[in-house]
Amino acid sequence: SDVCSSDLMCASVIVSHVFTRYGRKAGFWLGSAIAFSGSVTFATGIYNHNFALYCLGAIPAGIAHGIGQHLRFAAAEVAEPESRAKAISLVLAGGVIAAIVGPEMVKRTHDLIPGYNFLATYLYIPILPIISATLLWFVKMPPPPPRVVVAIPFQEIFARPNFVAAVCASLAGYASMNLVMVSTPLQMVLCGFAVGATADVIRSHSVA
Repeated sequence: SDVCSSDLMCASVIVSHVFTRYGRKAGFWLGSAIAFSGSVTFATGIYNHNFALYCLGAIPAGIAHGIGQHLRFAAAEVAEPESRAKAISLVLAGGVIAAIVGPEMVKRTHDLIPGYNFLATYLYIPILPIISATLLWFVKMPPPPPRVVVAIPFQEIFARPNFVAAVCASLAGYASMNLVMVSTPLQMVLCGFAVGATADVIRSHSVA
C-alpha cells in the first residue's frame, strides 16, 4: 500500500511531461499500458508464490492510478465551458460504478483457480485497461493550450502556508484511508469472514 501510494504521487511528474510532449491521449494510453503491466506482475507474483515480485507490481499499479487521477482534469479542459461541471461529474460517476463492479469482480473470481487465491482476479483485471485504451481511441482530445511556465523555487513553494496546510491535510487523509482500507479486510479475513464480505465493506467505503 505504501509503495502504491508513493508511486501515485510520483505519477504526476511523469505524466505531466508526457501530456506536454505527446498529448493527453498518449499519456492516458501510457497509463493503461502501465496498469496492464502492474496486473500481470501481481499475477506472476501469486503464481510463483513470490511476495517480493507481488510487491513490485504495486509500482506500476500506483503510477497507473496516479495517471488516472488526471482524467477529471482532462475532462474539464476539453469540454466546453458550459459543460465542464457535467464532464467532471460524469468522470467521477465512473468511479462510483467502478466501486460497485470492482469488488463484485473480486467476489466472483478470487477462487476460480484452485491453489492460487486471487490469481484469476489479477488475470481478469488487465481487461479493464484494454477497454479503457480502446475507448480512448474514439475520444477527441485537443492538445493542451500553450502556457507560460514560470519557474518557482522549491523553497518558495514550501514557505507558503496554503501549501503546507494542503500537504498536511492530504497526509492525514491518505494515512487514515490506507489504515482503514488495508487493515480492515485483512482483519476481517483473520476473524473468519469470507472474501465476499470484505469486498462488500470495500465497496461501501468506495461508494461513500
